[in-house]
Parts: sequence; C-alpha cells; structure tokens
Amino acid sequence: MEKDFDLDYMKYILKKLVNHNRYIHSINVSSMSEELGFINKFNITHCKIAGLLHDIMKDMSIEFLLNIIKKEDNSSFNLYKKEIGILHGFAGAIYVKNTFNINNNDIYNAIKYHTVGRLNMSDIEKVIFVSDSVSYDRDYKDVERLRKMAFEDINSAVKEVCISKILLLIQRNKKINFNTMELYNSF
Repeated sequence: MEKDFDLDYMKYILKKLVNHNRYIHSINVSSMSEELGFINKFNITHCKIAGLLHDIMKDMSIEFLLNIIKKEDNSSFNLYKKEIGILHGFAGAIYVKNTFNINNNDIYNAIKYHTVGRLNMSDIEKVIFVSDSVSYDRDYKDVERLRKMAFEDINSAVKEVCISKILLLIQRNKKINFNTMELYNSF
C-alpha cells in the first residue's frame, strides 16, 4: 500500500523556496502531469508530485545546489558540476527525497532528469520531461503542436520535446548534455 502524500505541505514548502512565477509554473506542470498521467493510466499521484516539485531548487544559488549534490551523490557532482542549468533537478531530487521522505525512484528520477531526459525513462519521467515543456503557462512558437502530441502519444512527444530542446541549445550556443544526446540517438 502506498503512503499518503501531503500535497498541501509540499505546496507550502515550494511556495517558500521559489518565486511567484516559478510557483505558478510548478502548479501548471503538476496539473499537466496529472492530465497526462490520467490519459496514459500512469500513477497520477506520482505524476502530480513530481510535476509540482520538479523546480523546487530552481531559485537556489549554484553553491547551495552543488553542496547538496556533493554531500549526497558525489559521482553526479563530479559529472555535472559544470552544467549549471541542470543542477536544480539533481539537487531537487535529493531535497525532495530528504525533506518529504519520498523514496520513490520514479519521482526521484523524474525530478532529477526533467531538463535533460535520459535513456530508458520511466513513464513518470516521460510525463514530467514533456509536461515541463508543454504546461499551460508555456507560450513559445511550437507549444500547441507539442501539447497536442503529448495528449495523443507520450513517446512521440518525448522525442519531439528532446529535439526541441536540442535545437534551442544549439541556437543559444549551449552545451548539449550527454543524457539528452543519448535519448535523441535512441529514436
């Protein structure tokens, strides 16, 4: 039997740690995750929680994030310490596990890899990876097409979101994480 999760407490803590716009985004990602979880018959509670908490560490300093990661996961620290844009997911997964006593690999990995994706993502990981890009607060050029695709076929949406992320990184002359490249190459 699965333990009960206190979503109100999670929202309370989240609201203390992130700015108002990030809080609204997190609520939207949680809502989108719940919808996609329902449509695909995935664990809706896990989708909601991972969506809600995916950016819980996004507004923290790089030093704070690195400290959390180094204490808990030294191998990830050494591998990702220079990839500032993804550290919040890694630190967030650790923070959520320790603060809310959530020892669920799907939730942990969904938060950890929500920005980059990875090979062999679980269903919950796929939902968060996609929901973060197509939540109702997003309004970039291609979002409607990707959102429609997410509701029709989550695996196709994962592929298209991956491609979209890679193209954006190339446009911005940014490094592409090896997890994202492995995910792309798997299609």
